[in-house]
Amino acid sequence: MALGHANRQVDRGLADARHGGFLSPALVSRGLVSDELANAATVKAQRLGLALDDVYARSFAVSPLSIAQTVANHHGAQIINPLEDVPDLALVRQFEPAKCLQHGIMPWRQIGGDTIVLTARPSQFMRHEAALAGRFGRIRMAVTTEDQLAQTVTRYCGHVLAQEAENKVPAAESCRDWNPRFALICGALALLGAMALAIATPQVFFAALTGWAIIVLALHTALKATAAYIGWRNVPPSPHSVVPARLPVITMLVPLYNETAIAEHLLTRLKALDYPRELLDVCLVLEADDATTRETLGRTTLPTWMRAIVVPKGTIKTKPRALNYALNFARGAIIGIWDAEDAPAPDQLHIAANHFANCGHDVVCLQGTLDYYNASANWLTRCFTIEYASWFRVILPGLQKLGLVIPLGGTTLFSGAMRLRFWADGTHITSPKMPILAFGWPDMGIAPN
Repeated sequence: MALGHANRQVDRGLADARHGGFLSPALVSRGLVSDELANAATVKAQRLGLALDDVYARSFAVSPLSIAQTVANHHGAQIINPLEDVPDLALVRQFEPAKCLQHGIMPWRQIGGDTIVLTARPSQFMRHEAALAGRFGRIRMAVTTEDQLAQTVTRYCGHVLAQEAENKVPAAESCRDWNPRFALICGALALLGAMALAIATPQVFFAALTGWAIIVLALHTALKATAAYIGWRNVPPSPHSVVPARLPVITMLVPLYNETAIAEHLLTRLKALDYPRELLDVCLVLEADDATTRETLGRTTLPTWMRAIVVPKGTIKTKPRALNYALNFARGAIIGIWDAEDAPAPDQLHIAANHFANCGHDVVCLQGTLDYYNASANWLTRCFTIEYASWFRVILPGLQKLGLVIPLGGTTLFSGAMRLRFWADGTHITSPKMPILAFGWPDMGIAPN
């Protein structure tokens, strides 16, 4: 197979891709787009700060394969589909599957003493060319599509990524080595000891138990009262608040399980977002053995800014594990999480982007305020609404102003991609609580069902 060498026009190609250099004329000459559409795509790419191929694929429904063929022709490179021409898995594992997804490049095969490296972005190949050459020797570039590259890594190395998702948290900070049998024995011994003490000296036992409960309740009430007082104090807004010159790409991870009404509910709520679709990357995360959700997705037409990520089977099945796995596929500079039943406010992503543009480097996570949309339905929903309002709007802002650790909920979280290692311990059965020590606190309205 004759493979063309990647030339040194990659940096120029990146600028061209952003500002309408070679790509637009080439697509026009091939009859894939009109002059008017090419001009509109160029303007949008410049306004949003996106690569032109992304704009064509997301906004104007140009086939990624057609774009890849055009890019390959421009760089004199071969176009390869690794789903059909299987890569050398030893090379992929040597480079690491997660890095293939992170950098958008994948060593494919060694031919004639050269290592062929696949990419959908020649600029990415150029950026890592020296490191690749140092590891594999002589290298040459070939072009594929982003989806083909990601599907290849998932097909042949998904089990590796799944195992890494379970063990991303260091063992010393993880509960994966927790021994439930030992905990059960200790709990039983403690219960037997308490029963023996209650039988031997019931007055002393119950007096001590009551005193302990009163002390804990008093301390908890004092903490909440202090946080409420501090939280109600008005803090003047920063005089240096700035609006980001260009909005970032935001990836939202939405874990699903046994969902049957994605089109009727989830898609309708997410389509109400007013964030530019070209900058929105919604990942629906589902388990490989979740036949119900997979069948539902099979009947649903997803928009171009939404995609499904299937988590391979593993030794455990938890929400944090699924999120850790999906992080490998995130494209955004900001990564967030929603639950399937959430109904985010239309401007929530704009607010998150503005907060990240104005917060300091010590802020690694923003957590949104939760509300109930049916607060007036009955007495129970009113109680939940009051509890959520006091917790999110009074107590937690007070704890943040006191400089205390803020517990995270399981939804409406946003973090910078460069500083995010994992959402939580993959063996935890519920949601991330306190994996990060420094948090910002925005007032982002959200109304989950």
